[in-house]
Amino acid sequence: HSLPENGPDALTSQFHQLTGDLPGVPGEPSEVESILEQMKNNPYSSQIQSRGCLDLVDLYEEGQEDLIEVVDAITNAMEKHVTNVEVQKKGCRAFRRLSTKRQPSASEEPEINADNCAKMEVEGAIHSVINAMNYY
Repeated sequence: HSLPENGPDALTSQFHQLTGDLPGVPGEPSEVESILEQMKNNPYSSQIQSRGCLDLVDLYEEGQEDLIEVVDAITNAMEKHVTNVEVQKKGCRAFRRLSTKRQPSASEEPEINADNCAKMEVEGAIHSVINAMNYY
């Protein structure tokens, strides 16, 4: 999954079209907070959960957003949609991306982000990935 040509703004616009929500204005919740809220308010929509898993990671900026909230949203999506392969794949992909540091070049091997991995383990990300692997 990669960012649309117009970057995060286009991605957020696509998510808002999916959820029927309007983009935020200055002083309103961040893009990540908006997606977290939509995922929380629509826990049984596999389409919103699936899309939200990767959109959260695309928009997540270390140090600016709460990693625990992001991991919890992805874990909850995977737990509620165990039989939905798209939610499971995108949740696993999101955890993989959160577990590595962003690299300037796609050709370079990603570097493990030990801090994120430790937080994700505590929040149940590993359990969710193992469950997905066992089911599929």
